[in-house]
Amino acid sequence: MKGSVDEVSLTEKEIRFLEQNELCRFATASKKGEPHVVPVSYVWHEGSPYIVTDYGTRKLKNLRENPHAAILVDTAGTQKLLLISGPVSIIEKGEEYRKLYKIFHAKLDWVKRDPWTDFCSRCGKTISLIDPLLELKGLRFCEDCYPDVKREHAAASISDKMDRKNRAAFADDESDENLRGSIIKGKQALAAKENEFKWDNPSLSLIASALRILTDQNKIMMKQNELILRELESRTPTVKSK
Repeated sequence: MKGSVDEVSLTEKEIRFLEQNELCRFATASKKGEPHVVPVSYVWHEGSPYIVTDYGTRKLKNLRENPHAAILVDTAGTQKLLLISGPVSIIEKGEEYRKLYKIFHAKLDWVKRDPWTDFCSRCGKTISLIDPLLELKGLRFCEDCYPDVKREHAAASISDKMDRKNRAAFADDESDENLRGSIIKGKQALAAKENEFKWDNPSLSLIASALRILTDQNKIMMKQNELILRELESRTPTVKSK
């Protein structure tokens, strides 16, 4: 949960005091105004205090009913204390949630002993919130699912790029005559490449050349298919009358 202190101007000394401590008293109230105060851990980050709580707690129930709270930070045996009150935002998931967890994990020993967890977006397995390598497009995956998901995303990205290129290659304003000319030129270029290619030498450079030839063949086939589709679409359907 994030507390707002937009209306408060803190001095550098007060900010250092908040950064150096990690315990506070957190006060909430129900929609009926019933108060509730508990000691909690907090972190001070980018001008706001953050605390964590479990689902089902009284303070979380109160905040859902009445999103205003106060924290009191003090040190035992001294007269140093700081009270902050204001509206509260509840953060339950997403990139900001994971970022804050890493901050809590770095500062608080009890978080290291009892780490928070998330779930694999594919199989539902419990996973750690620490490892950033298992994140992909805002989702998290376990070690078993991540490689497959990464390959699928890469394949989908390549397929999408090819689709965009194909749509550009077969634009509506390209005439049938131009397509036929492109097919003829492509076949001639392919014939020259195939004559020069040494199929019995499996070096990496030749393998790359073979892949380029196959790619060019595929482009020609797609253009031929485009011509066939255009011809089929241009035909007027006939209906036989009895």
